Amino acid sequence: VIKCVEVFNQNQAIQGVVATGIIDRDFRSDDYLNALPSDIHTLPVHELESLLCIKSLFIIVGKKIGKSKETLETLYFEVIDEVVNHFVQNEVDKKKIILERVKQRTEWQSKNLLNSVNNPTKSFDEIKDDYLDALKIENWIFSPEEFFDEEVDKIETILSTKNIEDLLKVLPGKIFFGKLVQKLEIQQTVFLNIIISALN
Repeated sequence: VIKCVEVFNQNQAIQGVVATGIIDRDFRSDDYLNALPSDIHTLPVHELESLLCIKSLFIIVGKKIGKSKETLETLYFEVIDEVVNHFVQNEVDKKKIILERVKQRTEWQSKNLLNSVNNPTKSFDEIKDDYLDALKIENWIFSPEEFFDEEVDKIETILSTKNIEDLLKVLPGKIFFGKLVQKLEIQQTVFLNIIISALN
C-alpha cells in the first residue's frame, strides 16, 4: 500500500487525484507508524477485523437482533475477560505477540541503520567496510534486549489493566470477533450483513 501510494502520487497517474493509503497497525511500533508519510493512515486498531470489535458497533449490531443494551454491555465485557484470560493462561500465544512486536521494531531499526550506508562517492572497499560496521552489534543505536523488556512490560500492562482501546491495538482482531459473534449467537456473515445494510 505504501509503495503504491508513493508511485501513484509521484507519477501523477491521474491529474488532480491524490492517493491515500490505509494500513493495518499489525505489530508495528508507534515510532514506525509516526514516521510514515502523511498520505498513509493507520487504523486505530490492530487490523481490519478489529474495527468490527469496537464496543459501540457491537452494541448497534446486537440491538438490531433484539438484545438489550444492558445484556450487550455484559456480553462485551465477558468477551474482553475471555480474550485477556486466553493470553494470560496461554503463554505461547502471548510470547508470539511479544516476539512479533520485537521483530517488527528490530527490522525497522535495522533497515534505517543499513540505509544510512549510502555514499556511492566512496570506494567499493570503503562502502563495504561501512556496511559491515553497521552490522556490528556494538555500533547499533538501538537495543533488541530493551525492545524485549519494553514489549513484555507493555503487553503485561495492557492485559492487567484490560484497557479496551489498547487491547484492540495490540491483539489480533480475529480472536475478538469470533467470540463476539458467538455471544450474539449469530454467524459472522450475519454480523457483516447488518453492518453493510446499515452503511447502504
